[in-house]
Amino acid sequence: MKILITGASGFIGRALFKRLKDNFPIGISFNSKNKMSEFLTVDLRDNSQVKELFEAHTPNLVFHLAALTSPQRNEENKVLATESNLLATKNIVQNLQAGSHLIFLSTDKVFDGSNSLPSEEDATNSEWIYGQLKIQAEELIRNTIKRHHILRLPIVHSMGDSNSGAFIDKALINLKTGKKVNIFNNVERCYIRTNELITFLVKLKNDMNYGTYHLGSEMMSYFERVRMLSAENAINWKKILIPCEGSASPMKQNLNTNKVKRIFNCSFS
Repeated sequence: MKILITGASGFIGRALFKRLKDNFPIGISFNSKNKMSEFLTVDLRDNSQVKELFEAHTPNLVFHLAALTSPQRNEENKVLATESNLLATKNIVQNLQAGSHLIFLSTDKVFDGSNSLPSEEDATNSEWIYGQLKIQAEELIRNTIKRHHILRLPIVHSMGDSNSGAFIDKALINLKTGKKVNIFNNVERCYIRTNELITFLVKLKNDMNYGTYHLGSEMMSYFERVRMLSAENAINWKKILIPCEGSASPMKQNLNTNKVKRIFNCSFS
């Protein structure tokens, strides 16, 4: 098995690359300043570079993690968003050799929050360009690649890792040092821990239950999530974790995860 990981220099990509090191994966990074010799620098928006990459390495399993994930950055630069999230995926799909397996990270933002508990079979509708582009990428993969896993992810975080850009990790780091953290108690989301995501991704390496899956915990507020994680890590949060009300669109973003529980007999905390 020849494994290729796009977005290998990202937080999730690095963790997956490290976990699969015994399989000698090929890591792809867009960052031309990246000095890590084990990663190849490839602009996935350039079809000629992708074609050259796939002809040289002929991967038969691709973890496609590369994306422009910030909803705000996507809205501010829709051309870059389209190139990074959709064009890059088109180039990968176009150059995959027949019979290859593609594992693709999508998002809960393919839904607009109007459905209180959307399943994989429910209609998608996104108010964000990021979600709209992921919907198009999903459809492209379903219509082109037979052996695929599409994973719709909620908020991904670790347990206070300084290398993570997730708000929850930053909150935990601040709480550990005694700093006050104001956090919304009226905005609700689902979540998945990085280590649980990586374990599940590795599990899919030889899996043939192809299709689309929702991953994540039960929905809870940001405040509830950070409070729970603080208690797990013996962080004294009671006087410095401050609940407050805020606004977000949508206010509640849920995912029905019954399918992954049924087929893989797993859940996410």
